[in-house]
Amino acid sequence: MKNNLFRITLAVAIFALISCVETEEKTTQKDKKFAGAKKINIVHAKGFRIEDYKDFLILSVSNPWQGAENVKYEYVLIKNETSLPDFAKKLTKIKIPVKRMVCFSTTHVASIDFIEETNSIVGISGWKYINNQKIREKIANNETIDVGNIDNMNYELLLSLKPDVVMVYGIEQSVASYVAKLGELNIPVIFNADYLENTPLGKTEWVKFVAALYDKIDFVSEKFSKIETEYWRECEKIKDTKNNPTVFCNLPWKETWYVPGGKSYFANLLKDAGAKYLWSENDSRSAIPLNIESIIESASESDFWINTGMVNSKAEILSIDERLENFKAFRNNKIFNNNAKTNQFGGNDFWESGFLYPHLILKDLIQIFHSKTENRELVYYKKVN
Repeated sequence: MKNNLFRITLAVAIFALISCVETEEKTTQKDKKFAGAKKINIVHAKGFRIEDYKDFLILSVSNPWQGAENVKYEYVLIKNETSLPDFAKKLTKIKIPVKRMVCFSTTHVASIDFIEETNSIVGISGWKYINNQKIREKIANNETIDVGNIDNMNYELLLSLKPDVVMVYGIEQSVASYVAKLGELNIPVIFNADYLENTPLGKTEWVKFVAALYDKIDFVSEKFSKIETEYWRECEKIKDTKNNPTVFCNLPWKETWYVPGGKSYFANLLKDAGAKYLWSENDSRSAIPLNIESIIESASESDFWINTGMVNSKAEILSIDERLENFKAFRNNKIFNNNAKTNQFGGNDFWESGFLYPHLILKDLIQIFHSKTENRELVYYKKVN
């Protein structure tokens, strides 16, 4: 009896072991089908990743708004009809290439134009501030519609446009509630956090993120590589310079003067341009709020003053605060503003398309700070007289 019981127990154990091995083998075979994902080369940007599984892409976005921690959104971009693996089934699904896009930032418009897919844009937010001529013509012809801003969205109008995807950006966590509402309406929504990158090429590289939605990564990667090469070439021109002029930025707003943090996008641009930014030792990647008196004390002898908001003349600067005439840069006519390409409503192309052409911005800054290096017409900057 004991022998029979032993034989039965042994048989059950062997069967269970074989079943386990078979199940593991089947699982392994299934995983192997999706194990060969090609990771798209993302060198400078920190906020997104792309994995190519041939028939679909996995697009991941990390911490897509200021102050976000351990927040991750993932999307499956479907190129060909296929049975998705379990890990992809729960993700937001977007069929690519996208044919109908709604975007909520002018930088999104610029990226899509860079990809040569402007005709796909059926909806935008804040039409007045868009500089892109193709989109302005589409708006005039009612081919592209303004659906309102993220806080005052016309959901009915948005639905009528039948978008394949809506691209949004988030300043703070509250944007997640709007994204959830759009999800309830069965509209795929995707976060684009290009503005959070703190390096010029990192910000530019987000165009690959947008390119994934159009299945044009190879095309855009080639264009990006050329810009990257041009950017490093500009850096090389002034790498040995002993002349590092001091620089400060911006204008006061309601008694507060916000300056870029020392680890911010603009601080890194100034460093690459061979300038000595007054707050370069600060560890912040965001704007630093200071009072006017502290700026006057710190920047009174600075060589250059740049990015002076909406002003076009020194007289306009003095209308804000007469004490600003005491800056050395004011007295020596060394004030330059990044509003050379601004439309009648105040939309500034520096903030729209400039991030895609950091080599041109760098050329401008190098020419401003090191005028002997090159004599060309500035693109995004102009002198304030």
